Amino acid sequence: DTQTANFLLENGANVNQVVNGKTPLMHATDVGIGHFECNEKIRDIVLKLLEHGAKCNGVFHYGESPLSHATEKCHPISLLEMLLDAGADVNDIGPRITSALHTASSTCDTEKVQFLIDAGADVNLRDSSGQTPIFRTVDPEVIECLLKNGADVNVEDENGDTPLILAIESGEDVQEIFDIFIKAGCDVNHQNENGVSAFLLAAKYLSSDALEILLKGGADVNACTKGSKPRTALDILLKSIWKEPLETGECIQALISHGINLLKINPCVIHILISAGCLSIAGQLISTGIGPTEVPLHRSVKGWYKSEAFISPLGVALLLNNVKLARYFFEIRYLTKSDLSLLRRTKSLSKHLSHECLKFTQDASHQPLSLETLSLVAVSSVIGAAPGRRSRVEKTNLPSTLQAALLYTDIRPIVENSSEPKSLSLYRSLVKKYQANKNTDSSDESVQYSYDDLTSDSDF
Repeated sequence: DTQTANFLLENGANVNQVVNGKTPLMHATDVGIGHFECNEKIRDIVLKLLEHGAKCNGVFHYGESPLSHATEKCHPISLLEMLLDAGADVNDIGPRITSALHTASSTCDTEKVQFLIDAGADVNLRDSSGQTPIFRTVDPEVIECLLKNGADVNVEDENGDTPLILAIESGEDVQEIFDIFIKAGCDVNHQNENGVSAFLLAAKYLSSDALEILLKGGADVNACTKGSKPRTALDILLKSIWKEPLETGECIQALISHGINLLKINPCVIHILISAGCLSIAGQLISTGIGPTEVPLHRSVKGWYKSEAFISPLGVALLLNNVKLARYFFEIRYLTKSDLSLLRRTKSLSKHLSHECLKFTQDASHQPLSLETLSLVAVSSVIGAAPGRRSRVEKTNLPSTLQAALLYTDIRPIVENSSEPKSLSLYRSLVKKYQANKNTDSSDESVQYSYDDLTSDSDF
């Protein structure tokens, strides 16, 4: 009420008295944008308070200054001009205070952001957590406005996070924002103090679009977290494959398309992909030369042959009653030594397999394997499936056709089926620990981690 305010001020009311953490000047600006009819009255009251010595600067309610408070309440620019003309510091900031530009950025008001910058606001002013205004927004127009006026795109807060990293954490559609940051020269491979980058976070949140943008912008597809157990984007994605197989598959496809380092892929990934129903991706990795391996069983599994100590990709296909996939592995000779003995023990397996899978094993056992198949399986076993298989195959000096057969380079693609992935608990019961074959050259980048490492609850 303008008249009441005038009466109190003319009769000596304390213009800077703090009540509930606010001065009269801040109380006057508490009415927000939904009350346009009050704008003139608010302006009159604010003007009267200023004429009677109301302080424009200082930390009051929740660390706000009168200027940042008025900005937060979405008042018109004319009110902000009034405060600035009265001496308000556009860069007022302290241990608990938020600057007006930080506030305007968070409200996604480009017009106010530009107005404050024109009034002298520092676009790289840090708050108590080390964040500048560009951290506070995911609005493309505001970001472009800040960058155009000199905002540092690679600035780090107290945790080592950059605007790019926090953008992916916001949960918003960040494709346009990422494009803006990359064009502005941001470091797409920057890692915070925990060793996390925007690229690794995009993998965690299953954002294939963000992964594509970052990879095209120069992100390292083989980047890994820091710490005693470094994790790549593929490691992170494999933990999500059971709950979100389609989204995870799209992300893994992006990694493959951008040249993921095959020397760092553990062969047990094939077991995980086929058990989760991501068959086409498993086929793509097989065609790059990842060989078949056997994963140790650490306890008996219902529905599986109890005396088997290891399980191969063929064994997983049979366990999951996917006879089509089992035939595919048999056709391309993606077999281990244990598979040869497994196919000969159909009588023992009869009570553990579906009718279709049992018929497959019976048919396979009744047809003697060719000498070429037996030889390829034997050579494949000696070469091993550990990272670096391709270089070991090439060093054999075998004819190119045999090398191609050992590396599965000419296989037909797997047609993705529509079956639901089996539960994680079922497949976890199959695996104790897989370690990369130690029979490798010293130059090979062996990766040794357990299946549990790939599916633990911790992301980073």
